[in-house]
Amino acid sequence: MRFNILQIPYMTKASEFPEGIRDGELRGANSERFQTMLNAMTEQVQFAEELGYHGVAWTEQHFQAEGVEVNTNPILYGAHMIANTTRMKVGQLGIPLPCHNPLLVAENLAILDHMSGGRTFAGFSRSNTPRYASVLGQHLGIGAASSDKSESDERNRRALQESFQIIKKAWTEDQFCYSGEFWQVPPADVPWEFPPTIDAGRGTKDGVLSQISVVPKPLQSPHPPIYSPFAFSMTTARFWAAEGASLVSFVDKEDFLRTTLDVYRDEATKAEQTIPTGGGLAIGGHLLVQKSRERSNAYATEFERLFNYAYDVPPYNVPLGRKLQGTGDDALRTIEHLNKALGIEEIFLWHHVNCFDDGREMEALEEFGNKVVARLGD
Repeated sequence: MRFNILQIPYMTKASEFPEGIRDGELRGANSERFQTMLNAMTEQVQFAEELGYHGVAWTEQHFQAEGVEVNTNPILYGAHMIANTTRMKVGQLGIPLPCHNPLLVAENLAILDHMSGGRTFAGFSRSNTPRYASVLGQHLGIGAASSDKSESDERNRRALQESFQIIKKAWTEDQFCYSGEFWQVPPADVPWEFPPTIDAGRGTKDGVLSQISVVPKPLQSPHPPIYSPFAFSMTTARFWAAEGASLVSFVDKEDFLRTTLDVYRDEATKAEQTIPTGGGLAIGGHLLVQKSRERSNAYATEFERLFNYAYDVPPYNVPLGRKLQGTGDDALRTIEHLNKALGIEEIFLWHHVNCFDDGREMEALEEFGNKVVARLGD
């Protein structure tokens, strides 16, 4: 099995919420706090590599002045971790495509793939955060995904799907053009009389740019493995199944996960896609194990307090989902059950960094690593 850490880095300690942040300080703007957080992230990734974890990934958030989940650039975090590790995979879970230029995303991920020697995976999402989605997506009239099938929500979905088609072309075709609802690649009537292009005889017609080539192509062929976080939308499941990407779900209801697997396999088969190991579904869980159940219960109580304060509230309203709680042996039994009942082969572990005191973050990595990764990991 493969065990990946989903790092959730904080510049504000859990103990500072909510009373401590009412002093008006924008902790997310404090450079010293960022350095402390980055050092903790690096130390924990290196420790996880020693323990045999497969990979590490980050979400993407912007403008997090409160110091909550400071994942401004998962690609740059990945480049930093590549330079500080030798084996672990690095990726994203995921890049909110409606808020980005897909050509730049394709370039940056391909470069990351080369810099890592092929140690990358790519993750894409829709974004459920109005603050940054509305700011960064304004040039396309894009807002946050709401999963309510409103016109705004459907526009967000169409933007993601179109961006992914462009990225796929950019990675797999020497030169290409694309005409869609949101992007024209290249735009019409761009004059281009560059002698090397003319001599190559490709990419221009009658002095006008006709195609482009995104360089470099990824090191992995045809491209890095693709992942997408998944909550409950079967429309999302079907789209990514048809593209051969893996879903990542933190839902803890096995009947729903079994249904998702059935939908995924049906759609992947129709699209003649090879189903990834584990049926195209990876399971997510909050890493709350400790060396004793008493310590784990105390850790979980503080974690849930923070989660109910910063996640299961507007605008997110994200339910808690699966908890991996107790000792490493308890977590081992849970993982073995998921493997047997659903054929799950990959786990993403939501893990806060620089958030909780008393060494509990490192203890969680160590206990799970020694009891689960050491026994079941690839």
